[in-house]
Amino acid sequence: MKTISVLVCSLILCSQAIAFYQIDYPGALLDKPVKVESRLKDSGKLVNSEVYETVMSGKNLVTSISGTSTDDKGNTYKTQSYVYYTLKNNKLSSLAQTTVMTREGKPFASTQINFDWSKMKAYFSAKNLVTGQTGSKTINLTPKTMLTQSTSFFFPMLIAKNDPQENFSLIIPTGDLYGMKASVNLTPASVNGKQCLSVKMNADAGLLSGILPDMLFYYEQDGTHSFVQYVGPNQGPFSPVVIQKVVD
Repeated sequence: MKTISVLVCSLILCSQAIAFYQIDYPGALLDKPVKVESRLKDSGKLVNSEVYETVMSGKNLVTSISGTSTDDKGNTYKTQSYVYYTLKNNKLSSLAQTTVMTREGKPFASTQINFDWSKMKAYFSAKNLVTGQTGSKTINLTPKTMLTQSTSFFFPMLIAKNDPQENFSLIIPTGDLYGMKASVNLTPASVNGKQCLSVKMNADAGLLSGILPDMLFYYEQDGTHSFVQYVGPNQGPFSPVVIQKVVD
């Protein structure tokens, strides 16, 4: 199962999915592709690039995420994720996410997670497409249970509501839950030539609180608070710090 654990970690951390139930929709709809790049803070080396596009499909909101990254050995990974939400009465709820990853152009891994909010359960599965090894887990949910850097809609909603702090549960690759805290700073700051407000995410308590650095997310002050920049660890507590930002 160690292989599956590492596999799940890679896929979840690359795709930045979000999982929540009946969260206020901030009104942001990415009707055109948006590209973001992650570069090491110290050297400026490019480690990951992603293209996001969010559209309405029937009654559902669908986000497509196409990513390219490299590991320490120089292997190139390409990831394609689709994240599905229901949008009803201006409230968002997660439905599902599918992710497929290739390594050096060959099938490498896939994951899927489905949410059953009537039972407050999520069903997660992963498969190594090289060895055929599989793994699965059932996760107990709360209305504010999220996967990794779950910022796409949740943090702009906090800014829009002038909500100074919110606690939520973070799903880690083993399917366990950790308490996290988001703190909103409503003092404007200039970031990449734009007036921004920031959200700091850190561990609320437990083991992660002593080893996980703060993660800072910057959003435009005006409008629907579009994402501008992220500064924090690339893939976990001991990974290098990156700066991720929107590029033309």
